[in-house]
Amino acid sequence: MSILGKSWKITERKDNDLVKHLLLARDIPESEQASFLNPDYERGLHSPDLLLDMNKAVGRVGRALKKNEKIVIYGDYDADGVCAAALLQDVFTQLGAKNISVYIPHRSEEGYGMNMEAVDQFIQDKVDLIITVDCGSGNIAEIRRAQGAGIDVIVTDHHQVLADNNPAYAFINPYRKGDKYPFKGLCGTAVAFKLASALIASRQNWEVSTPGKAKTGTVPALGYEKWLLDLVAIATVTDVMPLVGENRMLVKYGLLVLAQTKRPGLRALLEIAGVKYTTERSREKTNLNSHTLGFIIGPRLNAAGRMQHADIAFKLVIAKDMQTARKLAKQLDETNQERRGLVEEIMKEAEKEDLESQPLIFIGAKHWPIGVAGIVAGRLAQKYYKPAFVYEKMAEGKLVGSVRTPQHFSTIKMLESAGAHLEKFGGHEAAGGFTALLENEKKVFNALRNYALLRVKDLEAKELMPHITLDAELLVDEIDLDLHTELARLEPHGEANSRPVFLLRDVALTQLTPVGVNGSHLKCFIEAKNKRFKAIGFRLASYAQELREDQRADVAFHLARDDFNSHPQVSLEIIDVKIKDNKL
Repeated sequence: MSILGKSWKITERKDNDLVKHLLLARDIPESEQASFLNPDYERGLHSPDLLLDMNKAVGRVGRALKKNEKIVIYGDYDADGVCAAALLQDVFTQLGAKNISVYIPHRSEEGYGMNMEAVDQFIQDKVDLIITVDCGSGNIAEIRRAQGAGIDVIVTDHHQVLADNNPAYAFINPYRKGDKYPFKGLCGTAVAFKLASALIASRQNWEVSTPGKAKTGTVPALGYEKWLLDLVAIATVTDVMPLVGENRMLVKYGLLVLAQTKRPGLRALLEIAGVKYTTERSREKTNLNSHTLGFIIGPRLNAAGRMQHADIAFKLVIAKDMQTARKLAKQLDETNQERRGLVEEIMKEAEKEDLESQPLIFIGAKHWPIGVAGIVAGRLAQKYYKPAFVYEKMAEGKLVGSVRTPQHFSTIKMLESAGAHLEKFGGHEAAGGFTALLENEKKVFNALRNYALLRVKDLEAKELMPHITLDAELLVDEIDLDLHTELARLEPHGEANSRPVFLLRDVALTQLTPVGVNGSHLKCFIEAKNKRFKAIGFRLASYAQELREDQRADVAFHLARDDFNSHPQVSLEIIDVKIKDNKL
């Protein structure tokens, strides 16, 4: 075993060419590899019209614009919901809408999706049209109430549909039964982008007439939708969507847009995080990558909804000037630091409990905010390699939680197994959320435990052990900047196109030094033969006592590039270490 207590599995070599091998290991057949490595924006995107109800939604929005109806965009409190709401507001404003507002619910006070209190307020405000983004698929009662009061509802969402009885005027979701859209892995912002693209494609119909006045509004030119891709890319990576197929196109070109973004809010967020970004338009290259989206921008946007209210993140994204943007970016950065500290505190508390004896982790407390439950659940699921349910015990007698599950466990199926005791639930295969009465806490646990026990019986022991998959073994002489450049063709990395993990055998780790926040990261050098590489192990400092400079070790790592002082050199990001006495 390794210092992390994980087994290592080396992927069988599928081709002598390393890049081809890595693509085949990610289930990308040889016939699709050329298009994968050279994505074409114009050819790679599917028509929005392939989504069920798209034409119906476009027609209804057209009527609303022409009649100057009151429109509400109903968002969600995570980065996907915030970006989707900002994207549609941007496009509707470009289309000349004057009577439009955005509503984002408070995570802990209102919960996920539409709620009756908000709908009643819309009725009182005489709203004509509600358009949901990143939510709405399961809000049957709320939509019926709105439509019963004369408010049409257009749902744009990407969460799995448990029943196809949504009564919305138009229901756009690639997971709908009977939907023929070729790619199902879109995030909520990407679905909103599809609606925006369809509206812009019909732009000649969108000049808005105000009664008694000439037509007003600037009609966006065809192609304006490309400037929305910065938001689509952020949401796609932050919401952990698969970075293959259409998403690869959206993120690759979204990164190019982000490097030239016209949004002061995003520029301020990159600035406060210390990211210096460049772009080469002629070569379609930028130094920004999926790490920028998933670990720098995404967490800061998400921190608002987790710790306070997502309105702060929304205001940042739509900010019109740098002064306002910098103020909001500073607030989000501080909130994110607070969020990090809280997660560490909860992790310490959680790990004082017995997390080993059951086939799942089911744990909660009154002082654990629901806003960070998903992060804690993810950390626990990854570390203990079992489903993790983390929840807040609310004052009103409910428990509200988040779920993260490892490979071989379906979040949705697990939640369905306890459905009789849950007020509501939903999500994706590997992540979800749930609400239940506190009095049903034991019933929920028992139902989930029974499901987990049955699932464990179906799996082999090796499938239940935490492990790291190694893509290939590298020789020390193969590790250089040329190899890093060649591997960069696989970017952007993320879900379903993971960053390659390599094995380097028989090395020495020297000058071991704790660095970073609370000294949680491990900085060192890796020495082998006549070469010496800079290395960093994120969140590995606590394992430093297991490592000695006189030991030989095998290292699992990502290949990275260090541009310190404008002198680029290859570096290693350590994932795990095996002391040489241990056999691979």
